[in-house]
Formats: sequence, structure tokens, C-alpha cells
Amino acid sequence: MDEQNSTSTQGALLALLALVLLAALTGCGIGRASNQERVSKTATSYLRALASGDTSKACAQLTRRARGDVCAATTKERLSRLQPDTLTRAADGSIDIAVHGNTATAGLSEPKGGRFVLTKVDGEWLIASGYTLTAAVASPALTKQQYQAMLTSANARIQTTETAAEKLGFAPNASHARAAAALERWADAEAKNARFLAAANP
Repeated sequence: MDEQNSTSTQGALLALLALVLLAALTGCGIGRASNQERVSKTATSYLRALASGDTSKACAQLTRRARGDVCAATTKERLSRLQPDTLTRAADGSIDIAVHGNTATAGLSEPKGGRFVLTKVDGEWLIASGYTLTAAVASPALTKQQYQAMLTSANARIQTTETAAEKLGFAPNASHARAAAALERWADAEAKNARFLAAANP
């Protein structure tokens, strides 16, 4: 009988000790999601939402300032330039996370150089910048034939603008302001096409 009471007492003590240890571990934060885990969840949720075309969920991962007034519309427009498969691979890939107080960065394995900057708002990690991603997520590079056709078209536009500017500049009744404005439009068109073609060069 005494042996049974002793066994019961030991069992009760062990159960009590287990409860005390559990309470201590919970108080130390064991079992709660870390900041790194929460940052990772926000980043992957955003990428997967974009990949599936869920603009509402994607916008929910952004800070109020990043969302702006027309987040769903701008995100939908942005999706037309992104590849779902690439976004999914980015979500499945490793994320290099660094937390500094209430700010964190999440470096993506794909696209190369992609990075989110997150801010802790009311205990929740939200993306503040980097949400537009980079040109590396955009549609695949053009083929040589497509690039050549684009180059020809761009050069034609530049030539048309340049010719119009020259004609206006030499016209007897052309004002200096109108000629200068035409030349400025030509210069802007040439610079814009140069940047666009450089980014699209396969």
C-alpha cells in the first residue's frame, strides 16, 4: 500500500514538474513564431499571392504607404509583366532574412538581387519597399529577331521625330521655342528608346 502511495506521489510530482517547465518555456517564447519566421511568411505570402493573381492578398502584405489608394489596380497591371512560374520559384527558394529592431530585409534567391524591406506595424511584419521586384522577374528576354524588329521600329520613331524637329527648326515661321521643344522631344525619345532597348537586349 505504501509502495502504491509512493508511486502515485512520484507521478503527481512529475506531472507538476512538467507543467512548471512548460510554463517556463512558454514564458521564454518557446513555441512562438520568431521574427524571422514571420518575415518569411509575409514575403512568401506576397510572392504566392502574386503568382496566383490574388491582388487582395498581395496588397494585404504591404504597409499602408506601399499600398497607396489603388493597390489592387496597380498590382494587377504589374502582374502583366511578371511570370507566375518565376514568382513561385522565388517563394519556394531560400530567403536571406536579417532583422534590425522594427525593420527587416528579405533577400530572395530569385530573381537575383530581389529584396524586400519590411517594417513591423502593430506586431505584424509588412513589406514597405521592394514589392515591385526587379526586371529579372519580367518576361523572358526577346529573341534576336524580336530585338532586331524592335530596334528597327525604335530607330524609325527616332528618325521621324528628328526629321520633324529639323523641319520645324529650319521653317521660316518657326519660333525658337517651338523648335527647341521639338528638339527636346526628339532627344527624350532617343534616350527613352535607348534605355528600353538596353533592358530588352537578349
